[in-house]
Amino acid sequence: MLMTLLALSVGILAAANETPTQPVAPVERLFQETLARGDQPDSRIPYTYIELGYSNTVLDGFYNGNDVEVDTLGFVGSLELAPNIHIFAGGGRSISASVTGVNVQGAQVDSWFAGLGIHQYITPKLNGFFRVSVTGAALQAEEPYINKAGHDTVFSGGVRFFAWDSWELGASMFKADISGAKPIYEASALYRLTESLGLGVIYNKPADGDTISIGARWYF
Repeated sequence: MLMTLLALSVGILAAANETPTQPVAPVERLFQETLARGDQPDSRIPYTYIELGYSNTVLDGFYNGNDVEVDTLGFVGSLELAPNIHIFAGGGRSISASVTGVNVQGAQVDSWFAGLGIHQYITPKLNGFFRVSVTGAALQAEEPYINKAGHDTVFSGGVRFFAWDSWELGASMFKADISGAKPIYEASALYRLTESLGLGVIYNKPADGDTISIGARWYF
């Protein structure tokens, strides 16, 4: 998680009659080089893309103590506004939804989110980010007493790592700004078929349940 953007400006003065510059320790040199290139975007980890996918979510005891299972089709869009700032939005609609022991004929779950993020290149292959978003969801069914809707502010942060020339790996954590909310953890792996197209899988772990998603991402 990267909470603050870093900026580094280094000047070296050299003159023929001055005392030679003292050698820099290898660890210090690596640290200086990492910060100096931290604001140089790497096209292998872009923040402008569109993603389409399918997910299966199972939440244990989510609805009045009953398990909920939802299959969803969704999309995500992200746009880099500046080298370290991006906005994002997305949503989804269920193609099936069920609650154990409860009649939910005609049930449909809609979800959406939108937010602002900052990101920083720690090394050419490693990127950290922090985001703030508003997320909402609504459950509707033929039986009005089942209907639910709400929205929350969510904070998230994580890292993206480009490995083995074709794989992008990610790890992140989400926390809703409500009393008693528990963190949600996420891990992802995306394989680049080309520089512009990747296929991936995401595992999302709420406190009680899990979500598995597959999808395609187009970079611009």
